[in-house]
Amino acid sequence: MYNESTNLTHESEPLILNELAIDALSETRKWTTFLAVLGAISTVIMLLAGLIVGLLLPKLNVGEASATPFSGWVGWTYLIMSLINIIPLIFIFRFNGLIKKALQSKDNQILGFAFSNLNLFFRTIGIITIVIIVLYIGIIGGAIFFSLLSF
Repeated sequence: MYNESTNLTHESEPLILNELAIDALSETRKWTTFLAVLGAISTVIMLLAGLIVGLLLPKLNVGEASATPFSGWVGWTYLIMSLINIIPLIFIFRFNGLIKKALQSKDNQILGFAFSNLNLFFRTIGIITIVIIVLYIGIIGGAIFFSLLSF
């Protein structure tokens, strides 16, 4: 039975993974690799879209009445979002590499480093999610506030 008061810094016994756990970690590594590659592809697409919208579009619409005034801001927003997205991708790619290495070498220390990177991945995603929720609340609150001022 799990005891929460156990001192986790003192290693009394090595961790032993059975075949089911090893198979599950191997399968998890494959899926996280797939999702990490998709994340990297979408980040590159977002980066390119940000560059196109932010740098190229304003130059194409010079002097036109239909020029979009916020295309520069949209482009910079895409660039910033794609750069922020790189941080969790680094952690998930590290997790994938370390899990593969840990399963091949059966090394508990490498397995610990792998799970540490997985922890950093989820922590980063959680922080990004909280920031986005706060931004949405602020934007919606600001929109309501300024719409009430127009009456």
